[in-house]
Parts: sequence; structure tokens; C-alpha cells
Amino acid sequence: MPTLTRRTVLAVGAVATGVAVAGGVQVVRRRHIPLELAVLQPLVGSRFRVEGRTVTLSAVTGPGDARPTAKAFHLTFTSPRPLDLPGEIRTLEHADGDLVVHLEPVGAEGTALEAVVNRSV
Repeated sequence: MPTLTRRTVLAVGAVATGVAVAGGVQVVRRRHIPLELAVLQPLVGSRFRVEGRTVTLSAVTGPGDARPTAKAFHLTFTSPRPLDLPGEIRTLEHADGDLVVHLEPVGAEGTALEAVVNRSV
């Protein structure tokens, strides 16, 4: 019966990692973008990918006519073409990391998605 050594464990791990990388398996987890006003406001105008489509974070606004606060703000993402995405929790991919939010379609044209953050309750 073969002896299990540290060298054997490391070799098997290296082979498994090589197979995963060659097979396209994501080995390193992407960084998450925090759902915080101070982090998201500077990203206005930048592009995200969601469900294979490119969207732009076009606005960070407050509820109603109010100014956005750390506890309550809205994110509006737009696309030049209709998105046809039903409302649900989605992962938006950005160069800085992933943003996980509940998005709802807004507007009649179907070219905008909105995420509402309300921590005031």
C-alpha cells in the first residue's frame, strides 16, 4: 500500500489545479463591490456586464426628490438596446469586481434597470 506523503498531496493538488485551469474553471474568486454609496458614486458612467449584456451605471440618485444617503439610494443602469431581463437578483461584473443586487426593469423602452437600496427601516 502506497504511503501518503506531503509531496504526494502537493502533487495531486497541482495536477487538479492545472486541470481546472485548462478546463476553464474559475479558480480564484472575484472581488465583490460593496453595496455602499461612497463606493458606487465614483462608478457612475462605467460599464458592467449582466447576463451577457453591457450596461452603464448612469445614475446614483436618492428616493423621490431627496439626495442619496448612505442608507437610501437608487442605482440606474442603462443600455442602448432593450434588455428583456425580468426583475431578480443578478450579478453585475465590473473591472473592479462583482456587484450583486436585485434589479428591476424600469421605463417603457426596456433599456433601464434599477436597484433600490433602503437601509432606513
